[in-house]
Formats: sequence, structure tokens, C-alpha cells
Amino acid sequence: MPSVVHTEYDEEQMLFTVALYGPQTRLSQEELTAQLGANPELVYLLRSASDATKLGFREIWTPYSDSSSDEFDAFADAGFITEPKQAIMHFTADCPVIVAYDKKHHQLIATHAGRPAMSPSNEKGEPISNIVTDCWQAFDADPTNVIVKILGSIAPKDFKHDLPEARKLIEPFEQFGEYAFHDYTLGTLDLAAITTEQFVGFGVPREQIQVVGPYTSEVDWLTSYRYATTPEEKLLRNRIVAVLQDR
Repeated sequence: MPSVVHTEYDEEQMLFTVALYGPQTRLSQEELTAQLGANPELVYLLRSASDATKLGFREIWTPYSDSSSDEFDAFADAGFITEPKQAIMHFTADCPVIVAYDKKHHQLIATHAGRPAMSPSNEKGEPISNIVTDCWQAFDADPTNVIVKILGSIAPKDFKHDLPEARKLIEPFEQFGEYAFHDYTLGTLDLAAITTEQFVGFGVPREQIQVVGPYTSEVDWLTSYRYATTPEEKLLRNRIVAVLQDR
């Protein structure tokens, strides 16, 4: 089955790997993560929150925290790993995953970044507060040493909020400015552009921020919740993995 795998290097030294798989991937979790260079015993499955009412919303989990689920290692939007061969696995179906890597300290955060978590929770005029700012504050890194990858997002043109009840959900995003919208009239949010501009605002060089792989709504091997036509399809999820390599 198709997939996207990208490994970041410093000359010949492997730093980290990100990968995107559709729901039809037949590899087991152990096989998949071992192929990516992770220790299967150090792979952590996160159950992200779909909105602010769900457990783990905008929380950042580390492997040294207590596990809160039998099926998942944690209910949390973000995972923060610092040891070689550790990996974070997310399950999404239109919401992007942002992977931020700190080259100096060889650590990374991989966070689910759907609309609710990306939506600014601050009052207008105050500094932006969302999952990206949460992760940046936890990271405490020199921005020139940070590399960012964005995977598994719905295409901006397909992320419409044109109905009155939906437009209320995107009002907070007006704080970002025009770049937050592919088309403001249709309310099409561009989550990758918002992520990029936030990290640029932190001081991360623009050339160190990259969208990896296709949009979920533009290829048939990835599932898209918005384009699912049956209850069974709405339950499908893509797998996104971030592996800290043993440099």
C-alpha cells in the first residue's frame, strides 16, 4: 500500500523520521515502527482529543507520565520524546500532525493539530494561545535549531466553514490574518499555513518548515473524515508516526 516516509539528516547522520500511512496498511504496529528505526517497545500510541470537552485536549504527554488507557498509552494531543528509538503514533483523518524537532537537544514533539486545538483560546488582542504555543513553551528550544514537518492535513480548499453555525467556529482564526484562510468567503482554513507562520513568528527559519506528503482529501489511499460517505468510513484513521533516530 502507498505511504510517505521522510527521514531528516544532518550530513550522513539520521536525526528523525516521519511517516504517513493510510488505513489499509497491513503492517502491524511492531513491523511498521521497526522498519522506521524505532524500538517497538518504545512506541507510544496517543488518543487525541476531538475538541475541548474530551480528555487530553491540548495536553502534552511524556513517556514518563502515567498511562491513562489500556488501548492507548495516553489521552493527549501531543507526545514529547527525548530518547533515541522512541516514537509517537497518532491516528487522524483530516487533522494534521505537527512534528517539531530540536537539533541541539535531539528531542521532538509530535502533536495532533485539529481545528479546536489550533483555535486561539485567548481574548482578541492578547498573545495567541493554542496547541502550537503550548508545544513551543514546553520545547524551550533555540528556534534556529528547530525543524518542523506537517503531515496528514485536509487540503485547505476542502476545509470549508461556509454555513452560519460553522463560521462561528472560525472567528478566532481571524486573529492570524489573511493567511489563515485559503478563501475567507468560504471559510476554508489553511492549518499548514497557520502552523508555518506561527513557527516563523517564534524565529524558526521558513526553509526549515515543510509539509510532507499529500493532503488527505486529494488521494484515495488516505481517509478523509469530511469526505467519508458511510458510518464505517467515518471510523477509519490514518497513522502518522514520528521516530527519534539513534544519531
